[in-house]
Amino acid sequence: MHRLALRLRGAGLARVEGSVVGDMSGFVRDREAPGWHPIALDYIGLPTALSYESNVAAGRFVFDPERRAAVALAAELRSLGIEVGGPSRASASTPGGLRTVAAVRSAPLEDILRRQNTSSINLDAETLSKALAAEELGRPASIADGARVIEAWADARGADATLHDACGLSYRNRVSSAALATLLDVARRRPWGDSLLASLPAPGEGTLAGRLAGAPVRAKTGTLIEDVSALSGYVRLRDGRWASFSILSGLPKDEAVALEDAIVRVIATSA
Repeated sequence: MHRLALRLRGAGLARVEGSVVGDMSGFVRDREAPGWHPIALDYIGLPTALSYESNVAAGRFVFDPERRAAVALAAELRSLGIEVGGPSRASASTPGGLRTVAAVRSAPLEDILRRQNTSSINLDAETLSKALAAEELGRPASIADGARVIEAWADARGADATLHDACGLSYRNRVSSAALATLLDVARRRPWGDSLLASLPAPGEGTLAGRLAGAPVRAKTGTLIEDVSALSGYVRLRDGRWASFSILSGLPKDEAVALEDAIVRVIATSA
């Protein structure tokens, strides 16, 4: 917010006659998908187009991030000597005839993916999928829209999937390990394949903390509450090539992790 306020001042802004307004119209403001366990909402905030501080305050999810962002920007403007006339608020619609006065860019997408894949942030997954769907559909997107766009991309590449969300919390999601491995192989061959590979945790990082020490692997974990575990990614073979893999299991967590790690080590040393 401070950078944006500085740029606004640099653009010549001296006074805001009305209010600083947070735009609520970028995404459909939904937070739940079919098949979510009742406690799933303990693990994800509201995926909004305008998010602020991960939509968390004092360790709790907040549901007015757009207003909070407006309040924060107004405070930054005032700290720079720019007067703001009205109270900060959020709005579900935007007036016509707007023009851009100043802007700041987010971190590069590859950095956002690195954070998401390393720390497994559900909010980031749903926000990214809504952004993808909004770009594809040309309108504000919902969680279901994001899931359908990803599902269509997978199906077009020979990987059958039934998806209800992007973060993987839905027990109604259906995808095979073969389909996931196929998609990883397709992705590895794309111009952005190296960026995807680099975004996945290495042993000891993020959700792979305490796992697979010394193994030539980059992979993303997946966990649901009732004995559902997954590990998918890439393992470097003895000839130096990276091969895709995916393991899905319905075992208790400790057993699943031990099995997943053993399989990865066998692939790395035998293939």
